[in-house]
Amino acid sequence: MDDHLQKLLEINILDIAGLHDADPEVKERALADAKDHILRAVINRIRNRMTPDARKKFEELFGTEADTMTQEDVEFLKEYTPDLNTLFLEETLAFKKGAMDAVAE
Repeated sequence: MDDHLQKLLEINILDIAGLHDADPEVKERALADAKDHILRAVINRIRNRMTPDARKKFEELFGTEADTMTQEDVEFLKEYTPDLNTLFLEETLAFKKGAMDAVAE
């Protein structure tokens, strides 16, 4: 793994946003927003891979809002999306990179 990717893995989202010393409520909201963004990105990637019939069934099971997913839903997805952990890692890295780029501007 190259050094840049390793740094992205190790850096905390709160540190990127300059919220390391923020109030707990601010930290909690920032992390919840990051989690929602990453989850939606992963769900979109999964949906984009599906056939129209599979997508319809997926949306019947889980709805269209990613933020309504439970841990049980994620476990179901793991069974049918063998690279689910990789998708989460890739989207987490993309989120962190985007946040770092935004802060650098």
